Amino acid sequence: MRRRIISARAFTLVELLVVLAIIVVLVSLLLPLLIGAKRQAQQIKCASHLKQIGVALTVYTQDYKYFPEAGLVPTDNSYATAHCWPVRLRKMLSGNKNVFYCPAQDPKCNWTRDATGHVAWAQAMHTNFGYEMSERLLIGSSASSSGMWFSYGYNNFGANWRQSPSDPISKGMGAVSYENLDSPPWKVTDVNLRKASAVKAASNFITIADTTADSGNDFGIVPQVAGVAGARMTIGDVHRGGANVLFLDGHVQWHMQSDLTIQWPPVPDEAKKQRMWNWDNQPAGPW
Repeated sequence: MRRRIISARAFTLVELLVVLAIIVVLVSLLLPLLIGAKRQAQQIKCASHLKQIGVALTVYTQDYKYFPEAGLVPTDNSYATAHCWPVRLRKMLSGNKNVFYCPAQDPKCNWTRDATGHVAWAQAMHTNFGYEMSERLLIGSSASSSGMWFSYGYNNFGANWRQSPSDPISKGMGAVSYENLDSPPWKVTDVNLRKASAVKAASNFITIADTTADSGNDFGIVPQVAGVAGARMTIGDVHRGGANVLFLDGHVQWHMQSDLTIQWPPVPDEAKKQRMWNWDNQPAGPW
């Protein structure tokens, strides 16, 4: 009886190398697509978070009339500021802190009790500004990289970023405190009352946007370009070189960073961009 002998031809080294080369080519073609899809998903989720924050901002300003920020500084350190707008808006979001994190940002930007940065705990007076007793204060620092990391910044100053007899109130939303509390060892700074109804063009007024997260005043944004005053608060470029921006009317729109940043001091040629930062929808005044 004859036995049937079946021989299996093995792959040669050349054939294996060809297969590997094909796999490498396919991966090189697909990887950018996968990365692009991931970044697009992050941008979409970020926009969703900002829309939810926008709803909370609308509810807050309808209830209280004023914008939600207040800057609380310790009397022995004017460079460290506890910010209030996130904790005030959090209450309008049923306590949800996840919406204050952009998934494209560093994980350090997650709002957690043990987050990186300066540590200070809420005292009784802070409960007047939206904090819960003994919770972690949201500290931003302009002196060093010791503040907390945060994804989103708030338009405090506008495109003028100054206070003077001719312009007594900055042109952003203002560091608002309707309680006007001044009690050691913390005090209220920049008590500039700003009603939401004062804004002249809600659909063209920047309120909150992606920030340049670096643990230095991440809770605020300014239009100044890098290398000048306030550069550490420059609006972010985390999404394809730009940022998701929440406007006062509630819509969210992506802009290239360069479409929103201005020279310093302000120049007349950039009036269109300056208007977007100022509550009165006017360009920055002369310096």
